[in-house]
Order: sequence, then structure tokens, then C-alpha cells
Amino acid sequence: MCAGFQRVFRGCGRQDRAEAVSPLTVPDYGTYIAQLKTNVDGIFLGFAGSNGFRFFRQFNEYGLRGKIAVVGGMTASTRRCCAHG
Repeated sequence: MCAGFQRVFRGCGRQDRAEAVSPLTVPDYGTYIAQLKTNVDGIFLGFAGSNGFRFFRQFNEYGLRGKIAVVGGMTASTRRCCAHG
């Protein structure tokens, strides 16, 4: 999923600024969230299961909601969750 996004993103002439890969069972994403730059167009998430929700909770706790656009897989997208309501 992430590789496909990167291929299309780069194919449109865009550049990645950074890439971070966390282990599947990370209970705290704080070290990854603290590294995020706010001067980017957005971040792409590719989480499975409840990891996306855990990331979003911590992302919001760090005050980044509304400052960085987030796109990604179904379990990580709040828009997708709301659409299935």
C-alpha cells in the first residue's frame, strides 16, 4: 500500500521528505510523531488493525490535528470511518 502511494506520488513529480517505519506492535507512537515536520503537504499512513486509531489519538494529543493533512489506509482514515458511520 505505501509503496503504491510512493510510486504515484513520485510519478506526479513530488518528493518524499522522510520515511518512518514502526514495528507492528508499538504501544506509543510519540517518538515517531515528535519527528514529524509541520511544513509538509501531508503524511501517508499504512497501519493495520487498531494501530491507526492509536496513532491518531496520539497525533491529536500532540496538537497536530489540522496542522498536517493525513491520508492513508482504511483503518487510519477518520474520513473513511465517519463515512461508514
